[in-house]
Amino acid sequence: MTTFLTPQQRAGRRSAAVDAAVAAGRELGLTITDAAVLHDVFSVVVHLAPSPPANILTLVPQLPELTEYLAPAVEHWQTTPFAGGEDD
Repeated sequence: MTTFLTPQQRAGRRSAAVDAAVAAGRELGLTITDAAVLHDVFSVVVHLAPSPPANILTLVPQLPELTEYLAPAVEHWQTTPFAGGEDD
């Protein structure tokens, strides 16, 4: 069964990623003037506009959703006999 994030859960995930990226930048001594979400599918990628300029990415992996998504393929791979190999 595939479950999807509700709009509220997705907004919360995006907000948490932005907060984490800003906190990481500030912890490194940067002044963050702007933060924007560039990508939000399996991970949230946040662009910061720090001063002085630097590159910082904060990724929030969605491993439970990815694991659930890949489960049928993994099960198929595990249960399909290997063609051309030696019998166990």
